[in-house]
Amino acid sequence: KNNDFLLFDHFETFEIILFRLHFFINFCKLNGCNIGVFNLKRNLLFKKIYSTFGVNKFFKQKLDKDDYQELNNIFNQTFYKLNTKEDLFNFKIQNIDIGKDIYESYLIRFHKPTLDITDLKFKKLFKEALEILLYWKKVFLKHNIKGVYVSHRSYVETNIISKLAYQNKIPVYTNNGAVTKFSKHLSSELDNTKFYKFIFNELSENEKNKAIEISKKRIQLKFDGKIGVDMSYSEKTAFHKSKINQTVLKKSNNIKVLICTHCFYDNPQCYGGLLYLDFYEWLCHLSEIAKKTDYDWYIKPHPDYLPGTMEILKDITSKFDQITLIDPDTSFFQLAEEGLNFALTCHGTIAQELPLLGIDVINADVNNPHCAFNFSYTPKNLKEYEKTLLDLKNFKSLVDNKDQIYEYYYLSNYYFQDKELFFKNYDEYLFYPNKDSIHFCNFFLKNFKEEKNLELSKKLLYFLKNNKKYTLPDEKLKIIMKYEN
Repeated sequence: KNNDFLLFDHFETFEIILFRLHFFINFCKLNGCNIGVFNLKRNLLFKKIYSTFGVNKFFKQKLDKDDYQELNNIFNQTFYKLNTKEDLFNFKIQNIDIGKDIYESYLIRFHKPTLDITDLKFKKLFKEALEILLYWKKVFLKHNIKGVYVSHRSYVETNIISKLAYQNKIPVYTNNGAVTKFSKHLSSELDNTKFYKFIFNELSENEKNKAIEISKKRIQLKFDGKIGVDMSYSEKTAFHKSKINQTVLKKSNNIKVLICTHCFYDNPQCYGGLLYLDFYEWLCHLSEIAKKTDYDWYIKPHPDYLPGTMEILKDITSKFDQITLIDPDTSFFQLAEEGLNFALTCHGTIAQELPLLGIDVINADVNNPHCAFNFSYTPKNLKEYEKTLLDLKNFKSLVDNKDQIYEYYYLSNYYFQDKELFFKNYDEYLFYPNKDSIHFCNFFLKNFKEEKNLELSKKLLYFLKNNKKYTLPDEKLKIIMKYEN
């Protein structure tokens, strides 16, 4: 019965609840604090579930009368000075850069490909973000917050509180999407992948050889058409043997360039180094570059594209003088056979896939996951990016560096993960079909035995007591933190 709290956001899946619960138990065991949830609206089922494991405060982001007066003053002093998308993107208040979070929240909440600065929905969202900021500033003054646990370090709902926590030297905790580690964050850093090559070089020769062997087997599964290999969110594959009857690429001597699109709405700045404000701006700039070239240009939607994507792409492709929109289900094997030379992505996995088929990949995010390696090309800035695309005839191919792909793949999918954190058979969990349903509870109970529970608690308590950054073994952390520090 004290004023100490661990705060966490409501994230509505049974899968995530079960993983988080074990973190909460051990954190509160160590810190002797209460648990509080936020972003929970009218949901009696989840309120009951949270109450059963000790949540004793439901934080409702609501201001009092005096706070609203302050909110309106700040709004009037700031909102009407925002004249461009860039103004919002670079917007800071009280030393917190909430502009990026507002920008990305607008895209995903309203399913818009880019920001419309004149949209009344944007105006309302901007005010909401200020309200969130003022509310949590008061909470941090009123309560002794020991830690913040969030589902995403993005968007106004979770990243504003995260940035306030950093400012107050309060740790922010997350679990990765693969649920193979917990992490502690003390800043908004998003560029740790730039150290990957150095970390791989620290491994013993024996571990390097084993790493490459593991990577080759996993990538081969992907190339055999298996869906979801180390990417449980994927529901389709572009690596299948089926061919579209007609030839996809034109028979010409021109350089052939394929633009591989991303989901317009989903966190374009997830690595913090995108050369553009969003994916829509990226495609529009490519349309301008294309007009200055004599290449054959193509655009391919992601196989798992969301509703509304094709309509946006058809609008964008009208801006190109000559571009062919190809079937999303077209196999990369067929494109490679027909002579595709280059593929463009911002930070997509094609950078670690297509070089194995002899296709050079150029990224548009300086912090993309592969930036430490030379199997794909990462320009340092927008000027270099444009210069490279205008002079592809003189591009020095990187596909001969494909051995580095196996190094990256191992680090990303194995070294930085503990696949036995919860279950002995990780693939059985990965490919379980009903993770978002109550049925997952039965799977969890069947596979997460008491010995695993004790083992996990030991790892979590060690992680928390010793201020580690990840729930990974010390021998790994020693190498990782040599560079991340």
